[in-house]
Amino acid sequence: MIKKNIDLSIIIPVYNVEKYLPHCLDSIFNQSLDNSDFEVIVVNDCSKGNCEEIIEEYKKKHNDIRLINHEYNKGLYQARRTGIFNSNGKYIMHVDGDDYLSLKEDNKDFLKNAINKLDSSNADILFFDCIHTDGEKEWKEQWFNPPNKNLKNNDEIIKYFYDKGNVHTVCIKIYRKSTLDLAYNILPNINNISLFEDMFQNIFISYYAKSTITINENFYYYRYLKESNSRRLRNTKEEKENIIYQLKLILKAIDNFMNTNLLYKKYGAIFFELLEDICYSAFLLYNELKGSNDSYNLYIQNKREWTNEIVPSNMIKDIEENFIHNQNILIEKLMPYFFSIIVNKKYTVVRIFGIKITIKNKRFANKPIVITFSNVLRFLFSISNKNNGERNLIIIRLCGFRISLKK
Repeated sequence: MIKKNIDLSIIIPVYNVEKYLPHCLDSIFNQSLDNSDFEVIVVNDCSKGNCEEIIEEYKKKHNDIRLINHEYNKGLYQARRTGIFNSNGKYIMHVDGDDYLSLKEDNKDFLKNAINKLDSSNADILFFDCIHTDGEKEWKEQWFNPPNKNLKNNDEIIKYFYDKGNVHTVCIKIYRKSTLDLAYNILPNINNISLFEDMFQNIFISYYAKSTITINENFYYYRYLKESNSRRLRNTKEEKENIIYQLKLILKAIDNFMNTNLLYKKYGAIFFELLEDICYSAFLLYNELKGSNDSYNLYIQNKREWTNEIVPSNMIKDIEENFIHNQNILIEKLMPYFFSIIVNKKYTVVRIFGIKITIKNKRFANKPIVITFSNVLRFLFSISNKNNGERNLIIIRLCGFRISLKK
């Protein structure tokens, strides 16, 4: 049954998760949302088990469920995409088929409250928190924590999603559909993306989002499986080569998007860390193909050569030009100082009496560190001009002594 003008579409991509799917569906229908206010879209990505039979049984009890079958396996990214393009909700939520929502009584009204908050705030994204579980124990991953404040403008949102230190999963968020439509109309049609698919989507989505809100509740349960789909897809030589090829396509699409929207100048430096993660993951797979056991050291030694192999040629150039631009702004602000040290991103810049020395950092410095000694050095030695109304003077300060000379 296709519903129109509803509040929420919950999209569940399904691939060989029959063991966990009933728990996932039960947790969704445990919510207090009225049946007329939401729909559940299950996208079956050619599962080999009995996922389709399970869904058909649930459809007999719940007319909120829609089943869409892919003709062939396309991967998680495409399953989400199919769900979005076929959704009718004002808002979109992703729940993976092996995960589930909180069954606690205190969380029963969570989705109803979340929709009310989105409506009243007019936000484009709502963040919430999650618990990790392996079926036996539960724990918190600090990396999955939502923002500790509401993001009030597009600049804050882009910086959040481009920051390597923040979680990029699409599953612990609720998105405004009109915002997703803008992003997915330009997101490329790539099959079987198995790494960085969440990050890939959020780079595009964040560009169109204007504000976010956060509910600090543990509502989503992320099931940690030792043999997840992403791990199973790395076994054969062909699969590893395919993942490397996918990563190249992702980077090319991101590069085109950032160039088209002139994002490198402002966000290139913070994006660099995400780029490093993608390159290193591809390099690990490359070395697995070659049977190397010393992947990290080889990556460091051949970083530039490898980066050029996988990254579009102008991407690194744009990022480095952005770094130089930001560095020059800092230097201009520090021109009055005799001595300064700026540690920022990939380089440390030392200035001594107008002499500039640039040193490449061994580690990437995400936040700039600025050290200056202007007042101390001015006390030891400085030269300045002074006009007292009648004559021009040159003032020399040396070790605390002040000498005035006529011009």
